[in-house]
Amino acid sequence: MKDLKNVVQLNIERAKKEFFSFMDALPYGVFLIDMNREIYFANTLAKKMTGNSNLKQVHCSDIFTSIEGDDFSFPEVGKTHVSRTNIRHKGRCLIPVLKTSQSIVFNFKNYFLDVVTDNREQVATEKALLEKTRELNNIIAEKQEAEQKTRQEAQKFETLFEEVPDAVMVNDFDGRFLRVNSKACQRLGYSKDELEAMNLSQVISKEDQEQKENLLHQLMKGNSMLFEAVNISKSGERIPVEVFAKKIDFDDQPAILSSVRNIADRKQYEKELIDAKRKAEEADRLKTQFLHNISHEIRTPLNGIVGFLDLLADDQLPMDQRMEILGIMRQSSDRLIETVTDIVEMSKIQACRPDLNSDRFKIIDELVALEKEARSLFAAGEVNLSWAYSPHLEDYQVETDREYFRQIISQLMSNAFKFTSEGSVKLDASVEGDNLAITVSDTGIGIEKSEIGKIFKPFHKTEDTIKEAIDGNGLGLTLAKNRAMAMGGDVEVASQYGEGSVFRFILPGLSKKEIPPSKDPLSEKDLKDKTILIVEDAESNYLYLEAVLKKKGCKVLHALNGAQAVKMGLNGHQIDLIIMDLSMPVMDGFKATQKIREKNKDVPIIAHSAFVLNNEKAFALQSGCNDFLAKPVKQEDLIAVMLKLLT
Repeated sequence: MKDLKNVVQLNIERAKKEFFSFMDALPYGVFLIDMNREIYFANTLAKKMTGNSNLKQVHCSDIFTSIEGDDFSFPEVGKTHVSRTNIRHKGRCLIPVLKTSQSIVFNFKNYFLDVVTDNREQVATEKALLEKTRELNNIIAEKQEAEQKTRQEAQKFETLFEEVPDAVMVNDFDGRFLRVNSKACQRLGYSKDELEAMNLSQVISKEDQEQKENLLHQLMKGNSMLFEAVNISKSGERIPVEVFAKKIDFDDQPAILSSVRNIADRKQYEKELIDAKRKAEEADRLKTQFLHNISHEIRTPLNGIVGFLDLLADDQLPMDQRMEILGIMRQSSDRLIETVTDIVEMSKIQACRPDLNSDRFKIIDELVALEKEARSLFAAGEVNLSWAYSPHLEDYQVETDREYFRQIISQLMSNAFKFTSEGSVKLDASVEGDNLAITVSDTGIGIEKSEIGKIFKPFHKTEDTIKEAIDGNGLGLTLAKNRAMAMGGDVEVASQYGEGSVFRFILPGLSKKEIPPSKDPLSEKDLKDKTILIVEDAESNYLYLEAVLKKKGCKVLHALNGAQAVKMGLNGHQIDLIIMDLSMPVMDGFKATQKIREKNKDVPIIAHSAFVLNNEKAFALQSGCNDFLAKPVKQEDLIAVMLKLLT
């Protein structure tokens, strides 16, 4: 029995040796670990991995360091557990290994069999792969970020490209459109598809075509260009533009980016500035010329007045010479008054405040009166005067400013005779629908074509006027045209130089409505014994008016200011008419008239003032005056207004 036991023991030992030899021959590290987690056996490769030749009874925690899934627990019998771990080498370095564990029964005991494989190369490969993966992920992330930024920049560019207020175009150097924004399409009138299928040469002017090659050459060299051009729209409209162009890369090819701004408004503004400058310079030149002219126009009649005053003082001067001198002085004063009146009237027109009085009258009556005046004024000389009226003109009347009507016709007649030394001057009056057409034609020197557009401008004189030294202040035709326009009509001209001129005065508003018969007008003899109150603070003005009125047999009362006039007008004086100065101390004529009108609505009041600007006449009439006379007043004008108001 003892021998059998020995035999068994020998067999066991032999089997153990064979097992250990087998394990030692394996190309893996092999550890046999008991239930106390102490190493029972380690093959040669395992010892080499640990750098320790004696691992007997070394606790496995001193050898293995857990990495993933290794909690040093024993797997169930028949099952295998694979994990990554590290073997701690004696030199304190860690060797990554792949450990395969299973439970076995050896020598009638339970053991934990760990087979480990050096995993350093795989870990290094995995680490390198992981690093490459990280790098790749970083590259992908950077690329995605770059793509996102590119998309964002592209979106910004697209927004800017479409939303900028200017037309934006991209062309290649052959002129083909590569890209255009909506503003370019709107301005040129093409759809996007149409425009991007076109060439730049199809939308620029012929003048710009000639400059294109030079511009392309400069752009190709990399120079940015700012220049003006003209675009041609689909409808053929010429659009002035300002272009900023530069060379860019577009889809990997050289191209031209152009920002095109519509400068039509700026060009119009520049044109208006140039025109305004030219007009201002012309106005300045004309005013300078006018001042020289006015100086002559004022000094000449003044010389005719002042120069003869000393002669009149000579008691020995014969009566016939005295009367001749008085006639010259009268003509000179009339000319002076006319010049001043024209200047004042021009000032009113330039201030857009012409004085218009509405009055209904028969056309034929005024034309007959004007014909008599014209024949009297222009009887001398070699010019034949003729008047012609259309049939039934005597049936028509008009409601407008009578004085303006007379002044316009008188001015046109005067102008015709001024420039006609021989031949004829003719006035034709006709009815054209609801309009009155008065044509004044002459056979005079005519007007140069270049002067036609200027003759109605203030202060303008033609070259012939200056050369021939023809009198005039350069305001007559301006006043005639502006008066006609204020009445709703116009004055037009046609002329052939060297053959004569034709002026047409068109006045609207003709009607056949009968004018009620007026009272029989008074005559100058009816002024006798009329009581006239003169309200005037200037002694010279009062003495002149007193002399005129007493000559007609009037009784004259005098008030030095408005307050005295109110007292005299309302306190028992039987006054037939008041001549009221407007500018006086204590109380002016406006207020005095208003106070008189509070108690006396009927007494006629004539405003009399040297101030004829700033709507003086309109204010006087609003205050209650019946009429207005500007100083200095002619005797006949004063008497005419008095007779009209006393009738």
